[in-house]
Amino acid sequence: MIKLMPEKVEKVLEVGCGIGRTGKAIIEKKKSKAVGLDISPEAIEVAKELGCYEKLLVCDLDKCEIPLEIEKEKFDCILYPDVLEHLRDPWQDTKIS
Repeated sequence: MIKLMPEKVEKVLEVGCGIGRTGKAIIEKKKSKAVGLDISPEAIEVAKELGCYEKLLVCDLDKCEIPLEIEKEKFDCILYPDVLEHLRDPWQDTKIS
């Protein structure tokens, strides 16, 4: 997945960060900052131990929108590894113009 990312990435949002392995690799290889979201408070606690994320937040995308803490932040890349297929209806708010 990291190979598919743009070459220069300053800030990444990883939705479904789990325990943080992918985020840690992104930060090390791309020298970028990262914010992680995950449904599991336990996974977030493990990811915090890595100490590499700028922010880590618990979020259930089926029950809430992106947390206010990051709502106005800008990201160069947003990753949804192994997330969309687990959502009830990932297209419900999508509007095609």
